[in-house]
Amino acid sequence: MKGKTGTSASHLAVAIVVVLVAAVLLSLVSCAPGASNASNQPQSASGSSSSGGQSASSSAPAKPLKKVTAAISIGDPTFFYPLVARAKGYFKDEGLDVEVVYSQGSGSKTAEMLAAKQIQFATGGIENAMKLNTKGKPTVVVFSHMNRLDYATIVVNKELYDSGKIKTLKDLAGKKIGVTGLGGGLHTMGAHIVNQAGIGKAVEFIPLGDSSGVLGGLKSKRVDAIVANESWRQKSEKEGFGKTLFSAADDKTWNEIFGGNIPGITLWVLKDYAAENKDTVEAYVRATAKAMKYIETASPEEIFDATQNESDEIKVSGKEQFVSVTKELKKKVYNYSGMLDKDTYDRGMKVSLGIVGKDVPYEQVVDMSFLKQISGK
Repeated sequence: MKGKTGTSASHLAVAIVVVLVAAVLLSLVSCAPGASNASNQPQSASGSSSSGGQSASSSAPAKPLKKVTAAISIGDPTFFYPLVARAKGYFKDEGLDVEVVYSQGSGSKTAEMLAAKQIQFATGGIENAMKLNTKGKPTVVVFSHMNRLDYATIVVNKELYDSGKIKTLKDLAGKKIGVTGLGGGLHTMGAHIVNQAGIGKAVEFIPLGDSSGVLGGLKSKRVDAIVANESWRQKSEKEGFGKTLFSAADDKTWNEIFGGNIPGITLWVLKDYAAENKDTVEAYVRATAKAMKYIETASPEEIFDATQNESDEIKVSGKEQFVSVTKELKKKVYNYSGMLDKDTYDRGMKVSLGIVGKDVPYEQVVDMSFLKQISGK
């Protein structure tokens, strides 16, 4: 027993000496010039080292995002396309840092901002892009978000409807109709609807600003009716002061008034900006196309969850209303392809002629080359 203990002790002593020698050698190697300590290097997602000895792409600083500014009139499902693209990270994926600003509920104000080069991208009614071309500011539409306009809707004060004073479009003769601004998309659509009803010269359009102004004007009876988008239509009826008189959802009356699909909300840029910044415009269009694909495939609930923090209007309206509105727009309104053909444009030009002032040809306003470029990749 004693012999075994002595042998074990000698073995233990040898082991300790070996360990000490190994530690000293390891220390000398790690201190040698040019030696690397792989365990201290940061790791990429794949787990490989990202030290300076790796490829140039892993050590080079990230390319800074290009900053651009885009404008929308309001932050609801009618205009929210850049909000979706930003919330989902599509702009960032394309190398863009996009600031989204609001134009006080007015498409004509958006056009003014673009003309003054305060913004680079505008999301609004196509009639404003048409008008800029008549004012010496060549502008091109590079993406079309709608096949049918949700804001081609007439809502009247419910008391006037229930009393029988306004039951048809012709009953609007002599009445005041609220819009966001004169010359904007809502004014354009409202004017076309009443003109088709034969009472165009017998109504007065009143500019009321943003959504709160338009809805407040109807509720307070400052106006007898409003031109509304789907969000406002549903809100006015839910709160009990509005009644829908004409709706984009009614195929029969829509085709009687408009004759088929027309472009509504579109994405437009100044023509010289598009020529000088082709890569930026293409990147923006690509991100927009991704956003439209997401809107097509995601549920309204998922879209709300993704975008609510991008817009106070979306957050305040609440999930229930957002989902209800988006469901309606997904049925007939959204144009997921983004393409705008000449026949659809020409119908829109006919509708907008009274506001634009003269016919502006398709070839002058519409540039689908960026969308075709990304579709071919």
